[in-house]
Amino acid sequence: MNPQFSVLPHQREFLEDTDTRFLALVAGYGSGKTHAFCLKGIMMAWLNAGHKGCLMEPTNAMAADVLIPDFIDLLNEYQIPYSYRASPYPTFQLMFEDGVSTVYIRSAENYKRLAGLNLAWFGVDEADTINKSVAIKMWRLLQSRLRAKDANHIQGFTTSTPEGFNFLWQYFVQDVEEAGREGKTMDDRRIIHARTADNPFLDDDFIPSLIRNYPANLITSYLDGQFTNLNTGTVYYSFDRSLNHSDLTVADCDDVAHRILEPLHIGMDFNVGKCCAIVHVLREKVVDRAMLQTQEKYLNPVNESTLDRIYPVAVDEITDIKNTEAMIDEIKLRYPDWAKREITIYPDASSRAEKTNASTTDLRMLKKAFNVKALTKNPFVKDRVNSMNGMFCNGEDNRRYLVNTHKCPKYTTALETQAYTDAGIPDKEHDQDHPVDAAGYFIWKRFPLKRQNRKLRIVGI
Repeated sequence: MNPQFSVLPHQREFLEDTDTRFLALVAGYGSGKTHAFCLKGIMMAWLNAGHKGCLMEPTNAMAADVLIPDFIDLLNEYQIPYSYRASPYPTFQLMFEDGVSTVYIRSAENYKRLAGLNLAWFGVDEADTINKSVAIKMWRLLQSRLRAKDANHIQGFTTSTPEGFNFLWQYFVQDVEEAGREGKTMDDRRIIHARTADNPFLDDDFIPSLIRNYPANLITSYLDGQFTNLNTGTVYYSFDRSLNHSDLTVADCDDVAHRILEPLHIGMDFNVGKCCAIVHVLREKVVDRAMLQTQEKYLNPVNESTLDRIYPVAVDEITDIKNTEAMIDEIKLRYPDWAKREITIYPDASSRAEKTNASTTDLRMLKKAFNVKALTKNPFVKDRVNSMNGMFCNGEDNRRYLVNTHKCPKYTTALETQAYTDAGIPDKEHDQDHPVDAAGYFIWKRFPLKRQNRKLRIVGI
């Protein structure tokens, strides 16, 4: 049996290299990484028939939701006989003419359980999304398991979108360069780069949608598959005090005489003694025509096809509030003319669990007082930050999120000063995280990163 795969050029290059000890395909979104990852697993199982291999995902959920269904689809497509056992850990047996190969499905969450296995090969999907220290330890353990006797092609491989100068850059670039400066070679490592545009079968709007939604510095990583610095300097680098400023206030949204009250959208973060809320209104692009004209260079009112129809404006902040009950009282005091239905709260997901008293959760208290749109769980910090930066200024140089910097001084200061720690995460030691987190829950709920559904077709090249 000799499986014949129909693939794109960069996928073929990745599949055909079976001799480099450690191989990486680092590519943009929609370039077919997961497809190539599954095919590589099948091919390595075939080349090393009778031996064991392992495919890794960052989490158990990703293994169950993405890897296993795609792997099964390809086995069926290429008519490769197999058996599958879901417990205690997902395991495939692939039947080839030269023997039966075992393929373990595992995750970075339980990588320590790999100890004791003798592998001919392994693969790690989206390695750069794994915590760097965990990724290093996991990779070292997997390396130590590559000791199957009489295997034909010993290899460890990975496919991933680059996430700054993370594990992949250190292992496949930095370590190799340092060895070269010392007169040594590391010819056991190879990296293949691919761009989103290298896949000609994506929806026409896939790439433009990424550019509209992501900040400019991420385009290099997420479209071109190249390493770029994502975790230095200030966290919200896209925010500009002048270019993202609006003079709009809550008073401008309050016409009590005609009962025309713009709904208020309030992002809220919960902290003991330091509850924080950022108040927003939503405007249609045609409402503030004068304001748009004053910032024509940045908002592109002439080319309105590139603008979203609705954009948010932060018009007020409420900070350093003792608890949820006090926050509710303060909101009602500040905005007495707004009815319950005209105020929507977007709370920290922890409001579902933290208790203000023995019987009432924060979320229940909020629901009694206002309209609430709660997250079932908080987004990943990276995704929330990227969403905020993409709204402040995206890849098309559009600024779709404005802030009244006079009415929101603490929020403005936090946007300008919150930095990354040495570990590459936003600093939470100087209380700059509360305002930005509060606003971020609202932005993520209403303006999340949009990743177009991919209609990927793989054909012979």
